[in-house]
Amino acid sequence: MILQESEIFWKCDPVLLDKALRHLLSNAAKFSPDDTEVRVIIARDTSQLSIRVKDSGPGIPDNLQEKIFQPFWQQDTSDTREQQGIGLGLTISRQAIRKMGGELSSEACGGAGAEFLITLPACPSQ
Repeated sequence: MILQESEIFWKCDPVLLDKALRHLLSNAAKFSPDDTEVRVIIARDTSQLSIRVKDSGPGIPDNLQEKIFQPFWQQDTSDTREQQGIGLGLTISRQAIRKMGGELSSEACGGAGAEFLITLPACPSQ
């Protein structure tokens, strides 16, 4: 699929992008309190498309911003943890975005939720 706006193109695989976004949105909803919102912010310029997913959950400590993308890694490993999962979603999402030439990163929010950023490079005009 080619997304087009103002003669700027972003080539992406809709299945891979869908998989990454679904995971980020699922995590955001899972880790946010019920009475809060999840924000999705889409921006573009001549060089890239940016998609931000921000939640209002407990956040990710600065020292774990890269570790969370490692396979099977979880911040809470106790048997009584509130959120379930095996720790592969962020790894798979990052690999999917990288297959499209983009990047998936996490940004520190100072304990006020988590924020993930997908960037996809623009393609030359078609």
